[in-house]
Amino acid sequence: MLRRTFSFLTASVAASALLLGAAASAQELRVLVHGSFSLPKPMLAQFESQSGIKLSIIKGGDAGEMLNKLILTRAQPIADVVFGVDNALVVKAQGADVLEPYAGAAAQRAAVVPLEGPVVAVDYGYVNLNYDKAWFAKSGLALPRTLEELAQPAYRNLLVVQNPATSSPGYAFMLATIAGLGEEAAFDWWGRMRANGMKVAKGWSEAYYTDFTRNGGSRPLVVSYASS
Repeated sequence: MLRRTFSFLTASVAASALLLGAAASAQELRVLVHGSFSLPKPMLAQFESQSGIKLSIIKGGDAGEMLNKLILTRAQPIADVVFGVDNALVVKAQGADVLEPYAGAAAQRAAVVPLEGPVVAVDYGYVNLNYDKAWFAKSGLALPRTLEELAQPAYRNLLVVQNPATSSPGYAFMLATIAGLGEEAAFDWWGRMRANGMKVAKGWSEAYYTDFTRNGGSRPLVVSYASS
Protein backbone atom coordinates (compact mmCIF):
# COMPACT_ATOMS: atom_id res chain seq x y z
CA MET A 1 0.00 0.00 0.00
CA LEU A 2 1.50 3.29 -1.12
CA ARG A 3 0.53 6.85 -0.36
CA ARG A 4 2.12 9.74 -2.23
CA THR A 5 3.11 12.72 -0.12
CA PHE A 6 4.49 16.11 -1.10
CA SER A 7 6.85 18.26 0.96
CA PHE A 8 6.16 21.97 0.94
CA LEU A 9 8.08 25.18 1.44
CA THR A 10 5.81 27.76 3.05
CA ALA A 11 5.87 31.26 4.49
CA SER A 12 4.43 31.73 7.95
CA VAL A 13 1.92 34.42 8.90
CA ALA A 14 3.25 37.97 9.30
CA ALA A 15 6.53 36.95 7.74
CA SER A 16 6.30 38.23 4.18
CA ALA A 17 7.88 41.59 4.95
CA LEU A 18 10.80 39.89 6.65
CA LEU A 19 11.14 37.38 3.87
CA LEU A 20 10.98 39.84 1.02
CA GLY A 21 13.14 42.44 2.73
CA ALA A 22 15.85 40.12 3.90
CA ALA A 23 18.03 40.23 0.81
CA ALA A 24 18.17 44.01 0.81
CA SER A 25 18.89 44.46 4.51
CA ALA A 26 20.87 41.27 5.24
CA GLN A 27 18.40 40.31 7.96
CA GLU A 28 18.32 36.90 9.54
CA LEU A 29 15.97 34.44 7.86
CA ARG A 30 14.46 31.94 10.30
CA VAL A 31 13.71 28.59 8.66
CA LEU A 32 11.63 26.07 10.60
CA VAL A 33 12.36 22.50 9.47
CA HIS A 34 11.41 18.96 10.46
CA GLY A 35 13.71 17.09 12.82
CA SER A 36 15.47 14.95 10.19
CA PHE A 37 16.24 17.90 7.88
CA SER A 38 19.91 18.25 7.02
CA LEU A 39 22.00 20.25 4.55
CA PRO A 40 25.80 20.31 4.20
CA LYS A 41 27.35 23.25 6.04
CA PRO A 42 29.28 24.37 2.90
CA MET A 43 25.98 24.66 1.03
CA LEU A 44 24.45 26.82 3.78
CA ALA A 45 27.59 28.96 3.88
CA GLN A 46 27.47 29.40 0.10
CA PHE A 47 23.86 30.57 0.27
CA GLU A 48 24.66 33.08 3.01
CA SER A 49 27.67 34.38 1.09
CA GLN A 50 25.80 34.82 -2.18
CA SER A 51 22.59 36.24 -0.72
CA GLY A 52 23.88 38.23 2.23
CA ILE A 53 21.18 36.59 4.36
CA LYS A 54 21.97 34.95 7.68
CA LEU A 55 20.14 31.63 7.98
CA SER A 56 18.81 30.40 11.31
CA ILE A 57 17.75 26.74 11.03
CA ILE A 58 15.16 25.82 13.68
CA LYS A 59 14.41 22.12 14.23
CA GLY A 60 10.70 21.70 14.94
CA GLY A 61 10.39 17.95 15.43
CA ASP A 62 8.31 15.78 13.11
CA ALA A 63 5.99 17.51 10.64
CA GLY A 64 2.87 17.26 12.80
CA GLU A 65 4.72 18.49 15.87
CA MET A 66 6.21 21.32 13.82
CA LEU A 67 2.77 22.36 12.58
CA ASN A 68 1.38 22.35 16.12
CA LYS A 69 4.18 24.74 17.14
CA LEU A 70 3.24 27.06 14.27
CA ILE A 71 -0.39 27.09 15.36
CA LEU A 72 0.46 27.72 19.01
CA THR A 73 2.80 30.60 18.12
CA ARG A 74 0.59 32.11 15.41
CA ALA A 75 0.42 35.52 17.11
CA GLN A 76 4.22 35.71 17.32
CA PRO A 77 5.65 33.48 14.57
CA ILE A 78 8.84 31.63 15.47
CA ALA A 79 9.98 31.42 11.83
CA ASP A 80 9.74 33.22 8.52
CA VAL A 81 9.78 30.14 6.29
CA VAL A 82 8.66 26.58 6.99
CA PHE A 83 9.99 23.50 5.21
CA GLY A 84 8.53 20.00 5.40
CA VAL A 85 4.76 20.33 5.81
CA ASP A 86 3.22 17.73 3.50
CA ASN A 87 0.02 17.72 1.47
CA ALA A 88 -1.97 16.00 4.22
CA LEU A 89 -0.97 18.46 6.94
CA VAL A 90 -1.04 21.61 4.82
CA VAL A 91 -4.85 21.51 4.89
CA LYS A 92 -4.69 21.81 8.68
CA ALA A 93 -2.18 24.65 8.36
CA GLN A 94 -4.44 26.56 5.99
CA GLY A 95 -7.44 25.96 8.22
CA ALA A 96 -5.52 27.45 11.16
CA ASP A 97 -4.51 30.45 9.01
CA VAL A 98 -0.82 30.21 9.91
CA LEU A 99 0.48 30.63 6.34
CA GLU A 100 0.43 33.36 3.76
CA PRO A 101 1.32 33.18 0.05
CA TYR A 102 4.76 33.88 -1.34
CA ALA A 103 4.71 34.22 -5.11
CA GLY A 104 8.42 34.66 -5.83
CA ALA A 105 9.45 33.50 -9.29
CA ALA A 106 12.40 31.49 -7.97
CA ALA A 107 10.17 29.55 -5.59
CA GLN A 108 7.74 28.71 -8.36
CA ARG A 109 10.57 27.50 -10.60
CA ALA A 110 11.59 25.10 -7.81
CA ALA A 111 8.11 23.56 -7.57
CA VAL A 112 7.80 19.92 -8.65
CA VAL A 113 4.08 20.49 -9.33
CA PRO A 114 2.27 23.83 -9.75
CA LEU A 115 0.02 24.68 -6.81
CA GLU A 116 -1.99 27.67 -5.71
CA GLY A 117 -1.96 29.11 -2.22
CA PRO A 118 0.76 29.55 0.41
CA VAL A 119 2.84 26.49 -0.52
CA VAL A 120 5.51 25.42 -2.98
CA ALA A 121 5.82 21.66 -3.56
CA VAL A 122 9.56 20.93 -3.63
CA ASP A 123 9.66 17.13 -3.25
CA TYR A 124 7.49 14.04 -3.08
CA GLY A 125 7.76 10.48 -1.86
CA TYR A 126 5.73 7.31 -1.44
CA VAL A 127 4.97 6.13 2.09
CA ASN A 128 4.90 2.35 2.47
CA LEU A 129 6.10 -0.53 4.64
CA ASN A 130 9.85 -1.21 4.57
CA TYR A 131 11.03 -4.68 5.59
CA ASP A 132 14.38 -6.14 6.61
CA LYS A 133 15.19 -8.71 3.91
CA ALA A 134 17.89 -10.40 5.98
CA TRP A 135 15.61 -10.76 9.00
CA PHE A 136 12.79 -12.37 7.02
CA ALA A 137 15.18 -14.65 5.13
CA LYS A 138 16.67 -15.87 8.41
CA SER A 139 13.33 -16.31 10.18
CA GLY A 140 11.63 -18.12 7.31
CA LEU A 141 8.48 -16.06 7.89
CA ALA A 142 6.66 -15.06 4.72
CA LEU A 143 6.02 -11.38 4.14
CA PRO A 144 2.44 -10.28 4.87
CA ARG A 145 0.54 -9.66 1.65
CA THR A 146 -2.30 -7.60 3.11
CA LEU A 147 -3.08 -5.46 6.13
CA GLU A 148 -5.28 -8.27 7.44
CA GLU A 149 -2.40 -10.74 7.28
CA LEU A 150 -0.22 -8.24 9.15
CA ALA A 151 -2.68 -8.36 12.06
CA GLN A 152 -2.25 -12.12 12.48
CA PRO A 153 -0.38 -13.55 15.53
CA ALA A 154 2.57 -14.61 13.32
CA TYR A 155 3.51 -10.92 12.95
CA ARG A 156 3.17 -10.00 16.60
CA ASN A 157 5.67 -7.34 17.78
CA LEU A 158 7.18 -6.95 14.29
CA LEU A 159 5.84 -3.57 13.10
CA VAL A 160 6.73 -0.06 14.19
CA VAL A 161 4.74 2.93 12.92
CA GLN A 162 4.90 6.63 13.68
CA ASN A 163 2.36 8.56 15.73
CA PRO A 164 -0.15 10.01 13.23
CA ALA A 165 -0.62 13.05 15.49
CA THR A 166 3.02 14.15 15.19
CA SER A 167 4.53 12.37 12.19
CA SER A 168 4.01 13.05 8.49
CA PRO A 169 4.58 9.44 7.31
CA GLY A 170 2.59 8.18 10.29
CA TYR A 171 -0.36 10.37 9.32
CA ALA A 172 -0.04 9.38 5.66
CA PHE A 173 -0.04 5.69 6.60
CA MET A 174 -3.15 6.12 8.73
CA LEU A 175 -4.93 7.84 5.82
CA ALA A 176 -3.83 5.01 3.51
CA THR A 177 -5.37 2.40 5.82
CA ILE A 178 -8.62 4.38 5.88
CA ALA A 179 -8.60 4.67 2.08
CA GLY A 180 -7.91 0.95 1.72
CA LEU A 181 -10.21 -0.48 4.38
CA GLY A 182 -12.80 2.19 5.04
CA GLU A 183 -12.88 4.31 8.19
CA GLU A 184 -14.62 1.89 10.57
CA ALA A 185 -12.61 -1.14 9.45
CA ALA A 186 -9.38 0.85 9.53
CA PHE A 187 -9.81 1.92 13.14
CA ASP A 188 -10.74 -1.65 14.04
CA TRP A 189 -7.51 -2.78 12.33
CA TRP A 190 -5.46 -0.25 14.30
CA GLY A 191 -6.98 -1.58 17.52
CA ARG A 192 -6.14 -5.16 16.59
CA MET A 193 -2.61 -4.15 15.60
CA ARG A 194 -2.01 -2.50 18.98
CA ALA A 195 -3.20 -5.69 20.64
CA ASN A 196 -0.82 -7.59 18.35
CA GLY A 197 2.18 -5.64 19.62
CA MET A 198 2.51 -2.87 17.02
CA LYS A 199 4.77 -0.13 18.39
CA VAL A 200 3.90 3.54 17.86
CA ALA A 201 7.05 5.67 17.82
CA LYS A 202 7.02 9.44 18.20
CA GLY A 203 8.53 10.10 14.80
CA TRP A 204 10.27 8.74 11.71
CA SER A 205 13.84 9.02 13.02
CA GLU A 206 13.03 7.03 16.15
CA ALA A 207 11.14 4.35 14.22
CA TYR A 208 13.71 3.98 11.43
CA TYR A 209 17.01 4.51 13.20
CA THR A 210 16.18 3.06 16.64
CA ASP A 211 13.44 0.43 16.23
CA PHE A 212 14.06 -0.97 12.73
CA THR A 213 16.21 -4.13 12.75
CA ARG A 214 18.35 -2.86 9.86
CA ASN A 215 19.67 -0.25 12.29
CA GLY A 216 19.99 -2.42 15.40
CA GLY A 217 16.38 -2.41 16.62
CA SER A 218 13.94 -5.26 17.15
CA ARG A 219 11.27 -4.47 14.52
CA PRO A 220 11.78 -5.84 10.96
CA LEU A 221 8.80 -3.89 9.57
CA VAL A 222 8.63 -0.09 9.61
CA VAL A 223 6.47 2.59 8.03
CA SER A 224 8.82 4.70 5.93
CA TYR A 225 9.41 5.92 2.37
CA ALA A 226 9.95 3.94 -0.83
CA SER A 227 13.31 5.71 -1.11
CA SER A 228 14.52 4.54 2.33
